[in-house]
Amino acid sequence: MNAFTDIVGHKNIINALKHAVKNGSTAHAYIFDGPVGVGKKSVAATFAKVLNCERGESEPCNRCKSCLTFDAGTNVNYYGITHEKKNITVGDIRTQINANVSYPPQNGKYKVFTVPDADLMNIEAQNALLKTLEEPPEYVVFLLICTNYKRLLHTIISRCMIYKFMPLASSDVINYAVENLKLGSESASLYARYASGSIGKLKSMTGSEEFSEIRSRAFNLFSNSETSDIVTVYSMAEDMKKYESNILNGVLDTFFSIVRDAIVYKQTGNIKYVMQSDMANEIKEISFRHELEGLFVIFDELYKVKKRLSANGDVALLTESLLMTIKENSK
Repeated sequence: MNAFTDIVGHKNIINALKHAVKNGSTAHAYIFDGPVGVGKKSVAATFAKVLNCERGESEPCNRCKSCLTFDAGTNVNYYGITHEKKNITVGDIRTQINANVSYPPQNGKYKVFTVPDADLMNIEAQNALLKTLEEPPEYVVFLLICTNYKRLLHTIISRCMIYKFMPLASSDVINYAVENLKLGSESASLYARYASGSIGKLKSMTGSEEFSEIRSRAFNLFSNSETSDIVTVYSMAEDMKKYESNILNGVLDTFFSIVRDAIVYKQTGNIKYVMQSDMANEIKEISFRHELEGLFVIFDELYKVKKRLSANGDVALLTESLLMTIKENSK
């Protein structure tokens, strides 16, 4: 990203950050919280760049030494925290933040530390960061990027300015798909529905054979759950346990779209209101095999499964329950 103007959505957050830069009221620590792929990292990167832009305005000039070295990844006043393990450890914080925070910035106003996946810090790492947050040098700015900031210690949260990033409007995602990814309007609408307000998710899906494969797998799983015997359904659930997380989430997201479309078709009898128009015949068949009340039961079960999986619930038990709910509510 070259400037805030290049970022899709989040205008209120961007305006607040620009106002802080313009008025010299930048906080020492920020939490950018929200779903994956909605723009948190893009906003954080642009904010980090503009803080040390030599022009000193609320948009980066993209021409000064600070901006150019930032884009090249060689800006000595910027630290992007990385981690090799599943969680961010106390060693990561000590070597990448605590060891560098006491030295003033070179030829710039701020030292900026961005922590992607900040909610993956273990307790020891959070306590190590907290020591710096309690008495931060005046030149330090922390940008903590999270998908669930409530995993952070309350003592960290209370010392941060919190901005919550919401999923983008469907129209924004469609426009991005048409203008930047050069998709046709029908394809853009389909991908936008699956992207759930996430430009990052949109990019990963377009042109990906995996997306088509996941969709096809989800439709087959749903239909087979309706018509198979109980032993086969349990066997399918056992197979789902082996899915990688991105595939499992993709299948469940497709299930949501299937049930949504079946409900809409059941209520209206008109296929033009179905999101997945390329799968119209399959949606009709699924709709015919369920009563409206049963489709709502499946939708509720899907919601519960997604929520419990996000809290590290047992994949096998949850998928068994879901597939059995689909079977039990089919004709």
